[in-house]
Amino acid sequence: MKFAKINEMDKIKELTGGDNINVEAKFENSHTTKYRGFLLYCCNELPMFTGDTGEHVFERFLILSCDNVIPPEKRNPNLREKLFEEREVIVSVAVQFLLKAIERGYKFTESERTKKNRKEYEMKVNSLEFFLNEYCEIGGDDRTYTSDFRTKYMEWCNDNGLTPEKAHNITKVLVDKFNVVKGKSNREYYELKIKEDYK
Repeated sequence: MKFAKINEMDKIKELTGGDNINVEAKFENSHTTKYRGFLLYCCNELPMFTGDTGEHVFERFLILSCDNVIPPEKRNPNLREKLFEEREVIVSVAVQFLLKAIERGYKFTESERTKKNRKEYEMKVNSLEFFLNEYCEIGGDDRTYTSDFRTKYMEWCNDNGLTPEKAHNITKVLVDKFNVVKGKSNREYYELKIKEDYK
């Protein structure tokens, strides 16, 4: 899959959430059914998406890293043939793990690396909310000038290779999603404090 920007997650949520969906085979009438499979994508860069970026969305992702690169001199040119010779063992092991998955209600086990991948993906897609949750204290008597907040947030995104929220959306997200109070005395400010370890 090429890098993509997904404007709406509704269809993916329908397919992965057990909802009734409308399907239509070619030259046949449409009908509703529940999708009972899973979606599998192979890509070098995970897609960016907007809209609903709640935790319930990211829980649907199981991100596996394929970064164990074999040096050219250690690669087996006959790997396909070797795997084919072991096909009965491979299928047997796969069926055993499938049966275990069925016993767990089709829930996959997750490694710490997989959990870390999901958290990093959530942070990349939703950098502003992550920054607020992890590095800010909202409310109280503390105030941060809006210009200072934007500067530190942008610096943090740059240092961590993340995509920052568009500048004109920052106040909207803070006020609408996090109930951050925006005020003005001699300068505009947010009623929050950025922790010293935000780097």
